[in-house]
Amino acid sequence: MRTIYTEKYRWFRHIIMLLLVVVLLPSCEKEEVNNDPILHSFGPSPALRGGELRFIGQNMGDVTAVIFPGISGGTVQVTEIIVVNEREIKVMIPQDSGVGIITLVTTRGEIKTLTPITYSEPILINKVSPMKAKAGDVLTIEGDYLNLIKRVIFFDNVIVEGDSFLEGQTRKKIQLTVPAEAQSGKIIISNGEEIPIEVYSDDEIEIALPWVSETLDLTGKKPGEVIEIMGTDLDLVVSLVMPNEDQIPFEVTENEDGQSILFTLPENMSDGVVVMIPASGVEVAIANIGMALPTNVVAIPAESLRGGDLIKLEGLNMELITNIIFPGINEPV
Repeated sequence: MRTIYTEKYRWFRHIIMLLLVVVLLPSCEKEEVNNDPILHSFGPSPALRGGELRFIGQNMGDVTAVIFPGISGGTVQVTEIIVVNEREIKVMIPQDSGVGIITLVTTRGEIKTLTPITYSEPILINKVSPMKAKAGDVLTIEGDYLNLIKRVIFFDNVIVEGDSFLEGQTRKKIQLTVPAEAQSGKIIISNGEEIPIEVYSDDEIEIALPWVSETLDLTGKKPGEVIEIMGTDLDLVVSLVMPNEDQIPFEVTENEDGQSILFTLPENMSDGVVVMIPASGVEVAIANIGMALPTNVVAIPAESLRGGDLIKLEGLNMELITNIIFPGINEPV
């Protein structure tokens, strides 16, 4: 009986010890402390570039750098971190930071925000200069948050993309070359997004056009005659168009009196307006043509004519005659 009693209590002791292990093991696990940095939230978002951004979590003092996405690709790293306490840090948002996920670099690895940071900025145009410009001139746009701008749009949707801006685009200024196709009107600056923010200039920009001192009257002029017309900014002309819409060769020259455009009247000239056209496509009238015609024509002899008789025609501009048709005869002579 003693042996049976001892064995019974021996098994009882084993069961008690096993239960103690099961109970105490989770208690030991609960006593372990997690010292890893943990991010709970950040803000504000939308945020203002140049303003403060706060990160709330645990063990935030272990954060050594904050990496923002860049506006035009790449990243922007901030290492100047204000540690408020172990639960909060602050950083200044860089001016060239973009929309996207932020990465916190810690002594134990990296933490990424679950949501992207976005921005709320009032893109402004304060000044555009010069207000009168010519193709090839440098146009300066001043305002705020212009570092976000990816395109400038002139009247009639003439676009200058950001990669064509002159070097030195900043938050306060953009410079670009006025394109040859630009026309007078308000300009638009755009951030180039799928649903873009677009801001118009208050006033219209005047883009120079080729100009002539006076519209010439070419009435009575004949094919082959050379015409010279004085003007300004004639170097902008890309085509010269006759009334019948034919383009003809021309030459722009410069002398002490300024610029002049020269062209030869073609054989197929007709009545109407001669226009010059710059790259913008705006037509500028330079001359009106009233066709020279044969006048004061007299036939000698004019009476008692028979087949085979020789007739002499006299008058003005007779060299312009190309055909003669007699009454009752369909074929020209």
